[in-house]
Amino acid sequence: MARVRDLFEGTARTPFVLPGPVARASALKPAFAAYNKISYALAARACALADGHGVLDDLVDLAGHLLPDTPLGTPEHLATAGARAWRREPEMREIAGACRAAGVSAAFAEAAAATFGRWEAHKDDQAVTAGELIAELGRGTPSGTSPGRKGLPSR
Repeated sequence: MARVRDLFEGTARTPFVLPGPVARASALKPAFAAYNKISYALAARACALADGHGVLDDLVDLAGHLLPDTPLGTPEHLATAGARAWRREPEMREIAGACRAAGVSAAFAEAAAATFGRWEAHKDDQAVTAGELIAELGRGTPSGTSPGRKGLPSR
């Protein structure tokens, strides 16, 4: 294991050595991906809800103070999720299957898949903004902004 870990030294990747049979790693991957990626879909939906009620700026300010290192606390990072949505939708469907196989509700994974599916047109679109993605999820104004809203940072 140490030899494999050494291969990644000095890179942006940090290997995690999981003791035990190989199948444990196959179970850990979708569990971690579910939390990590569903959090982006959940943040986007929360922003769309807030935008629909004209309180998006307030939500962004609140989350920025209380949850600064989360997708809700830094909603400008949602733009990266939009560009990757074409990969994340099928991954969420696989995670939903893994949930069902474990006897766990697949509702969160299915909802995340639906969220990412709404952004399919932004495949590899590095120019899409968080504001555009949020507007696509809600009934916000055509510009993607609530009346009087300052707007999200573009990146």
